[in-house]
Formats: sequence, structure tokens, C-alpha cells
Amino acid sequence: MHYNSVDNTRWYYFKQIFENKIEIEKSNILFLGDSRVNTNINIKKISNAWSFAAGGSSPIEMYYALTNYIQTYSKPDTIFVSFSPRTFIEAYSFWGYAIRNNYFSHNQFSEIHSKLKQFPSDTVLGSFPYLHYLLYQLNYIEYYQTDLYKNHVFLAKQKNEQIIHHFQLEKGVWVYPGLKDGCSELNYESKLKSFKVSALLNLYFLKLMGLCQKENIYLIFDFMPMNESSYQSLDKNFILEYKKYIKSIENKYPDFAISDTVYYYKDKYFGDNSHLNEKGKQIFTNYVQHKYFFNK
Repeated sequence: MHYNSVDNTRWYYFKQIFENKIEIEKSNILFLGDSRVNTNINIKKISNAWSFAAGGSSPIEMYYALTNYIQTYSKPDTIFVSFSPRTFIEAYSFWGYAIRNNYFSHNQFSEIHSKLKQFPSDTVLGSFPYLHYLLYQLNYIEYYQTDLYKNHVFLAKQKNEQIIHHFQLEKGVWVYPGLKDGCSELNYESKLKSFKVSALLNLYFLKLMGLCQKENIYLIFDFMPMNESSYQSLDKNFILEYKKYIKSIENKYPDFAISDTVYYYKDKYFGDNSHLNEKGKQIFTNYVQHKYFFNK
């Protein structure tokens, strides 16, 4: 808190909510996913909604977000969730953001580690994950020195308090600064030749689905639009494998609204290579609102 960067403050904020140290509105609609969900949808236009989407989030972080929310408040009626294809392949926020900010309880991390042992060839959490976890718990300085250097010890506290106040006003959303009026740069997925899902991330995506089914929570999964330049550069095999995977999830959970579509918006609606700008955000929010929440 005293030296966090913005992304780390977001995970600290989540932890404070789930420990009942920060109070938020009880919401019947939760938005879960990565930064594309966080940036692309104006949550304030959807009544009785709150967002726990955060940059780089994988199904692991969002499964426990829903679990913790249910335990702290009560179950929502609906969740809208979306993960970029990348976050089915790698968990790049797991260590530097979630673990670093004690987002998981010790029991939750132990459960994750236990599940990972089922898949000896899955390296999504890197080598020696339990050792890394212990070093984070011991505040190993190498893992924190960047924030210490950039924010100067104790001088970031006031700024981070202002950021948390912003989260509260924006219903959990961090509005990305510096987005452009258009962007034709290529995104991460445009460089991939195939779509190979991590076994652990697949397991937690299914656990998220199963939790919603068990709690009678209606789940919506939809794709976040890409910019046209990235879409046109996608490998056809990548698209086919992604759609096949999502279709398999849809077949397992036919009572949920799960879409395997892959589509784009014009480059002029993007603020960077992955996130919509304000014009694109308005268009996509209207689409989500009218397709899924018109009568809510």
C-alpha cells in the first residue's frame, strides 16, 4: 500500500474487499476477467453491477474472486466473464500481482498447488512454484524492488488511497489512461500459431463453470473484440483451435450463454493493441447491455 504501483493496488483492493476492510455495494451482476473486460465495458451503465476484472487475470484468480465474493457477501444472480485467449495459455499476473498482494489465502494456494501436481507437464506457474510462494510470503526483496524504486518507500500511500477511491466510484473499474484515438498495432494473439490451453487453467475455468452451476448463478461468456489489424493477422489454426475449445465448454454447460465467436472492431475504436478507446467502449457496452442485460 505504501509503495504499490496501480496494478498492485488493484489486487490489494480486492483483498481488502474480501476481508471486509473495504465495503462495496452488494451487486447481482459481477464482471470477471482480464484487462479487456475492465477497459471495454462501462460498468456504470449496467445497473446493480460490479467489476472484479483485472489485468492479466486467468481463470484461477477469477474462480477465487467469485468464491470469496460469495463467502463475503452472497451469491450474485449473474456473472459476465471473458478471458482473452492468452489468459487460457499463461497466468502472467499470478505471481507479480495476485501472490505478491496475498490475494489467495494459504489454503487456496495449497489447493492450486495440489491441482497443479495432477499435470506434471504443465509449466504455467513456472518451476518450483511452492518455493516462489514461500519467498513471496517472506517478502523477498527481489520481488518488490521495482515498486520500491519507482514509488519510493511510503510516498505512494496517498496516491494509492486516491486510486482505491476511484475504484469505488467506478464500481470496481480502473479506467486506463493514455488510450489513443485509434490503434493498428498487433496484439499478443496475432503472433501465435496455435491455441494450446494450460491444463491447470482449463481446470479452473471448469471449476468456475461448476461453481456457477452449483450456486444457480447464470453465466455469460463472450469474446472481447480485437482490432481489425490483429484479427486479420491471426493464424487460421489458432482461430479454429480456440473456437473448438470454447465450443467444448458450451457443450458441457448448455444452460449458460457461451459464445465461441471471434470478431473485430475497426482499428479506430482501439486505444492500444488490446483495449477499446472511449468510442469503442460505448459501442461495446451498448452491445453487452442490449444483448444480455436489457431486461435487468
